[in-house]
Amino acid sequence: MLQETESNDRKAGWWAWPLIIFTVLFVAIAPRFLESYLAAAPDPEGGEKSEVLSADWGQLALFQLQGKMVVAAASVDERQATETIRQLEMHSKSVHTEAAVALLHSFVEGEDSKEVDRVLKQAKREYGGSPQALEFLQKVGEGIDQGVSTEERQSLEESLGWFAKFFPEKGANGEVLDSPEAEPLIQSSRMMAVGMVGVVFFIGALFIGGCIALSIIVSKVRKPEGRQFDRQRAPAGVMLECFAIYLAVMVFGEVVTSFLPGVLAFAHYPGAIVLALLWPRIRGYTWRETRGAIGWTKGKGTWRELLAGVVGYLSIIPLAAVGITLTMILAFAAGQVSQLSDDSGATKPIESVEVGEREEDAEAEEPVRLVEPEMHPIVGWIVQGGWKEKLLCFLLAAVFAPFAEETLFRGALHRHLRKRTRFVVAALLGGVIFAALHPQGLIAIPALSAMGVGFCLLREWRDSLIAPMVAHAINNGLIVLMVMLIL
Repeated sequence: MLQETESNDRKAGWWAWPLIIFTVLFVAIAPRFLESYLAAAPDPEGGEKSEVLSADWGQLALFQLQGKMVVAAASVDERQATETIRQLEMHSKSVHTEAAVALLHSFVEGEDSKEVDRVLKQAKREYGGSPQALEFLQKVGEGIDQGVSTEERQSLEESLGWFAKFFPEKGANGEVLDSPEAEPLIQSSRMMAVGMVGVVFFIGALFIGGCIALSIIVSKVRKPEGRQFDRQRAPAGVMLECFAIYLAVMVFGEVVTSFLPGVLAFAHYPGAIVLALLWPRIRGYTWRETRGAIGWTKGKGTWRELLAGVVGYLSIIPLAAVGITLTMILAFAAGQVSQLSDDSGATKPIESVEVGEREEDAEAEEPVRLVEPEMHPIVGWIVQGGWKEKLLCFLLAAVFAPFAEETLFRGALHRHLRKRTRFVVAALLGGVIFAALHPQGLIAIPALSAMGVGFCLLREWRDSLIAPMVAHAINNGLIVLMVMLIL
């Protein structure tokens, strides 16, 4: 192993931490500010603003997964399936997911379902400020009542995806027929439900194995002879500068390259990594010193490090489980606070609104909306795209992201933090920064932070980044493949 002296280290530039903090805050605040600005911006041509009604494909993908479970359960217990749909409605965040809920009610309960009218009326009240939303909901209601033609179904698939298959068919003489997709929908949903049971048992087995692997790795890291990471290795100061440069180019480059055509729109991805890795050379360090500090080494042998990555992935599963539990608790608490702070004080659960209520009374009620993590945009890309887009998403998630994120987060940032703090502090701080920069929102920070801590633990154990990269790649790859198979 290469060993560099501590005297060769230099302090990080004063600008590194301010740039990191500013970038993290920009990622957290800018999207919400932009949404508010666009919503309040007047139409450039004057008059009423024209709103673009675009589907949230990530949210629709989540509803599709749960919708398949509902369809599979409906043949066994229709009443319970209806109750599940009402629970699903609490997660709705857009006019498209409201339409998806109405279509599920129609498919499960039949054309006489009173739930369809309730959901659509409620959606019209909630999204009544948008003429396009009202027109879309009107089209959905007419499609459920009167059926749709093949052309209309294809048009609705552009905004509803899988849920457009639930619309009944409009016959040649105007009669309403069952959807031609009904039987295939039921069969595929049943197969998916059986597969999900197998997945649950598989994850349970991985969790047990992960607890064993985690206990072994922690016991090794706690002993100096079992820990390969040398916290005194230099350079460490310049590593913070590398991380700050990478972060700034990735985030602000996203804004700049969004105006460029074709592949140039992705130029900031490799550009951020190259510039960050060249920076130590500009600051006077050799490539040998940079590579050793980051962790671009073979460790105790490539194959041994690859195997350590597989074992390391198992050890991260129980940590992720703890993080997910904390995220669920945080989401529940945020939902309770949101409900208590409702100005009207009239909020009540969907289940308490009777279908037979007078419309004027029901209009005073607003549905409870659960606070939960945002869906990662890559899920929407998978749902919308063909095989080329799916392949690109897999490579982005399972190859580029592990390589880039481990190099800069567990390589550069962890090197700097460990020079000045204990492992727990460095891992938690690095994990929180890692989580905050992901698009799943603040609610998801505990779950993603736990995974970041797990990757830091692997870096501490092996020093080489091969193991964290492999564990990260397995995690992302399995999630993307599962999404592709299910959806």
